[in-house]
Amino acid sequence: MSDRYLPNRRQRVEQLLTQYECLQSEKQDLIDQQGSGFRA
Repeated sequence: MSDRYLPNRRQRVEQLLTQYECLQSEKQDLIDQQGSGFRA
């Protein structure tokens, strides 16, 4: 039972990591857009 459970859990974790990385890049893009006026 655990043999089938672990791959699913690993896949879920990798999926969450991918989503997190996407959010981080999107957030950085927003910061770059908003902060461009302040950095000048």
